[in-house]
Amino acid sequence: MPVDVSSYFRPDLLPIFAGDVISYKGTANALAADRQRTDSLWHKNEMPDAAGAAALGRRLKVQYVLMANVPDLEMAIVTAPSSKDILSPGVPTGETEAQESATAEAIGALVRVSDGAVLWNARTTATMTGGTRANETPAAARRRVAMDAVRFSLVQLERRFRQYRHRFE
Repeated sequence: MPVDVSSYFRPDLLPIFAGDVISYKGTANALAADRQRTDSLWHKNEMPDAAGAAALGRRLKVQYVLMANVPDLEMAIVTAPSSKDILSPGVPTGETEAQESATAEAIGALVRVSDGAVLWNARTTATMTGGTRANETPAAARRRVAMDAVRFSLVQLERRFRQYRHRFE
């Protein structure tokens, strides 16, 4: 799984023009030029480093910094009813099969660059469960389930940000 999952966080920023938004790649390049990583914008207690985000925003010449982080991803093996029971509910076999389960937590923040104020922050979680598909290795199944959990936690974060923005319409 990639360490940086910034590309999966794509909130709707309309009516802002795409040319007025600096992508995660541009931000990563600016951080790399200063020999920083994206996790340097977050404190150990999983709160945004507002001063660091404001400083980055000034270097990028923007008014706001919207950021997201996935600080926690937990994997487990759970038992679930056999696919035979799901396909034939009238004839339960009582069999169970092991499946991968992943829970991802995402946190997001919007920082105003002019004064470093945190205008919005939210925390979301998503849990995904799935088994190994045909022609898929167990490692690939774990990776798929983990990435799905990360994606869905970030989608939830996007929804929360949309709700925040709608308060001003």
